[in-house]
Amino acid sequence: MIPIYERQTGYRPSHEEFERFLKRVPSWKMFWFARIYALYRRAIRPKGYGKKNAGINDLDTAIYLPFCDWFVTNDARQRRALRVVNAVNPRGTKIMSYDALRARLFGL
Repeated sequence: MIPIYERQTGYRPSHEEFERFLKRVPSWKMFWFARIYALYRRAIRPKGYGKKNAGINDLDTAIYLPFCDWFVTNDARQRRALRVVNAVNPRGTKIMSYDALRARLFGL
């Protein structure tokens, strides 16, 4: 990200400045962690890699995790991945399936 920022602004932030930014703006931290997770699960992992894992676009929704108490998805791959990504979320959002939410609401 830093080379892109530098090309656009003419300023290269230090590693410490970048770390402070990620701490102050948790949605960016979640975004980058989700990107790295998706890359690992879909391309680098020695076994179990590929399309059976959540895609990068599905994981872009990680930016919302620091802003909500609950995140509901009907995509099992996305839900599993977001639970891992949520480990670095300062808010500790609860991630659940649509079926679990429905059962909770209707006492099923």
